[in-house]
Amino acid sequence: MANNVRIWKLVSIALAFLTILTSAMAFYYYQELASLQKEHSDLLVECEGKTILVKVSIDYENGTITTFEEVELLYNSSVLKALMEVAKVEATYWPSFNAYFIDSINGIANNEDDNGRYWEYWVNNEIGLVSADNYILMDAAEITWIYKKW
Repeated sequence: MANNVRIWKLVSIALAFLTILTSAMAFYYYQELASLQKEHSDLLVECEGKTILVKVSIDYENGTITTFEEVELLYNSSVLKALMEVAKVEATYWPSFNAYFIDSINGIANNEDDNGRYWEYWVNNEIGLVSADNYILMDAAEITWIYKKW
């Protein structure tokens, strides 16, 4: 019986120690997050009104490629914003994904007449892994939209 009491006391001390430790760690990381959020906010204010230049190409996969060499965008602009500056875009917002899906570019729709072709984008020769509205561009980025057969 005395052993059981002793074990419970040790377990209680260990749990109290872990509680204090995790609380201290949570406080520390909360402070770090607040600091990083302030730094991010300050950087956004500093960059407000500044612009970037990007290159946008649209490849219709029929031999026609339209290229816009110097598209000027506000800092913190997305791939979708760059496309909308140079083309007529139809897109559908999907709230469950918090993202836009490109339906058509310059009147050329995804899977038009069941052709199995869909619009995809690449930035600096790498396929976009997030929706075009969630990919934030850097200066001198090269964006290519391709009407690709799947």
